[in-house]
Amino acid sequence: MELEEIETLLFIETGAPVPVVLSKSSADIGDSEMPRERDNREDRGVAVITFKNHLIYKFGYPNAEVLQAHPYYALGLEAYKFFEVVNSDWVDDIEQRNRVHPFHNPIRYKMYKHFLITFEDSTFECIAAGMGIEFKTKMTMGEGVSLVSLQLG
Repeated sequence: MELEEIETLLFIETGAPVPVVLSKSSADIGDSEMPRERDNREDRGVAVITFKNHLIYKFGYPNAEVLQAHPYYALGLEAYKFFEVVNSDWVDDIEQRNRVHPFHNPIRYKMYKHFLITFEDSTFECIAAGMGIEFKTKMTMGEGVSLVSLQLG
């Protein structure tokens, strides 16, 4: 298992980037009903990251202050970066657990990748077949959430 940094134009703010997770099954936007809007004077736009055919995701602990508690820290995990976990133990674990299904096909799990993004206050991990990033340079966070919510249906 190893970490490979994904090089993108994505700039993860060290202050409070206010990441939001939206999915077809739920919307995780923290303690409030709408995400906190960034100060538009400092707004650099919104990055919309889409994970294709995701199996599972987790969002929360650990934050940047205790990132060394993450099991992948020894592999070079750093704050404010985007990674792929190559030969992921999490993908292997999901494949193993699915073996109880009567139509289990281990080949299916070869297409999945483990993505990991570290922020100031949280970490996001996702198992998906792929991902894409769109930069909405003039869009506010609220507009971005509305756009993605409409796309999700």
